[in-house]
Amino acid sequence: MERIPLSDRLGRIKSGYPAFPEFVPCAIRAMAEVPLSDYLHAFPDKLERLREILALTPEEAAHTPYREAAERIDRLWRVQRNRALLGEALDAMAAPIRRCYKERGQAYANTAP
Repeated sequence: MERIPLSDRLGRIKSGYPAFPEFVPCAIRAMAEVPLSDYLHAFPDKLERLREILALTPEEAAHTPYREAAERIDRLWRVQRNRALLGEALDAMAAPIRRCYKERGQAYANTAP
């Protein structure tokens, strides 16, 4: 394990990045287990459309983790010809990340890790 100087860690935090590189994979693994209904709570229209595309009931969406929805989309992509529909599913899955990036875009544009 590499020791990162405090000044470097504080600089990364000030720039909007995690102080430790190990944070990113841990955050991704944790996010993968978040239920769709929680992940998309600020995007009810996207959640509803994703439920329709993946044929999930509201109860299933409340318990289906992001990871499982992504796996379903991948399986459907391999066998389904209606890729435009699956593009809508991917769009729904990306909505919170796009919002976050848009809100933090200025910080990302002006800093480097």
